[in-house]
Amino acid sequence: MVDESRLEPLAFVQRLRNRRCVVVCQHCGAACGGSEHPLLHCVAKRCPLSRDALAQALKEHDVRGVSPKCVVYCRKGCGETYCGNACEAAARAAGHGSLCCGPLKEDDPMVQFRVQAMESGLFDEFVLAAKVLALAAERPKGAAAAWLKTAVAERAAPRGPRFEGVRPAALWKLLVAGAPALAKSGDAAVFSRLVGFVVEAAVPVERPSPLVAYCKGAVDAAEQQFLLDWLREDTDEQREAYAQQALIDGAAPDGGDSDGESDEALDFCDVAVDAEIYFEGFEGLAIIPAAMALDHACAPTHAAAAAPGAGPLRVALAPVDGDRKTFAKRTVARCETAVDVEERGEALFKRGLGDCGCARCLYDRHGDASVESLRDIAACAQADGRHEDALAAFCGILVLAVSYTHLRAHETLRYLVCRLLLE
Repeated sequence: MVDESRLEPLAFVQRLRNRRCVVVCQHCGAACGGSEHPLLHCVAKRCPLSRDALAQALKEHDVRGVSPKCVVYCRKGCGETYCGNACEAAARAAGHGSLCCGPLKEDDPMVQFRVQAMESGLFDEFVLAAKVLALAAERPKGAAAAWLKTAVAERAAPRGPRFEGVRPAALWKLLVAGAPALAKSGDAAVFSRLVGFVVEAAVPVERPSPLVAYCKGAVDAAEQQFLLDWLREDTDEQREAYAQQALIDGAAPDGGDSDGESDEALDFCDVAVDAEIYFEGFEGLAIIPAAMALDHACAPTHAAAAAPGAGPLRVALAPVDGDRKTFAKRTVARCETAVDVEERGEALFKRGLGDCGCARCLYDRHGDASVESLRDIAACAQADGRHEDALAAFCGILVLAVSYTHLRAHETLRYLVCRLLLE
């Protein structure tokens, strides 16, 4: 039986903008420097592309006790980072050798693939799809190749507003021109369906920055002052990266600071309490077949989340309601669950999933649901911190467990719960 508490991704990518926040191994997902050298991530916003550039950044930021040797860079100079020589070699054998664009000129098809992927607004999704195809080409009898044949081959072509003006076939032509070996694992149709599947169902993964634990444990005045000085530094480069990612995502760039406070107002106690906000952690997309095989529900039975720690990236697929052991049908959410039904519907439509007819959406629109659905709705609300919604769902369960005799004509279960609570 597969241990769903530590699932290894088939492939993953770190969000493009997020590379200015944390330095992670692009093969295994571990934080470079591990838990021993958290200050390495203070220079992530400089985005050094070589060991010499990293050494210079560490010197300029006066980061002491961190050796540039704790990061291994792609030997061809593309700037990909790894936690050691073993992962760098393993990445090349798993397909990076085909996708690497370090020594290539601007007009090379592989470079143009990345340029056009960025212009499409689906850069991370296109690169993740390319990594899967490259892995399948390198290992035709491996898990990636088998997943392509079973889970992807029969899917429909991608749809939805995020694909308007996007031509996966054109990017496939560039991709296979730069890496002919990828033709062994698919064609333009397979690539198009794969990208659509990634957009619809790839698992977003997040992990805290190692700087969070370092900040919360910093008791020395010099350590605290170093972090405050780093937070007060001019971050125009980082803001530019945020604006660039916003354009990639098709959103308007945010013109102000995320917390709305001036840098001069920083106090270390406040920073330590809200360290997760001040020190942005890892954000990526992962191919987790076990999670991607499940249907969507806005009140899911299960949630996929990155396992904690700074080691290799692993994803846990766990019940939202930890007390439940059996499920008639397992589901996951493919949108933010802490928003109303209209926002959820809009998000799902953009991902090409169409109208949602899950039990929670029907409950939000019409006010009725089964006991099992209400348990999922209550558990989801508790996980989101929507305590009033959780209470209403729990009350609905109690009402159904007793009887329907209090129902008035044309009254829904949701209205009955509200009326009984008021009475």
